[in-house]
Amino acid sequence: MLKKPRMVIAITQEGNEIQTPTEEVTKRLATLKMRVERIQDEASIENASLVTQSQA
Repeated sequence: MLKKPRMVIAITQEGNEIQTPTEEVTKRLATLKMRVERIQDEASIENASLVTQSQA
């Protein structure tokens, strides 16, 4: 089975070749970024809770 490309070669207006992510990779990156943000938010809440407990 052929693998789908993860990067696509695009030509800029200046004529330079650049690699750009495929739509699938872009969607996966967005999902991962949202997961990371959620984990960071949870960690911040937990850290605040630990600080509050240690001050009590």
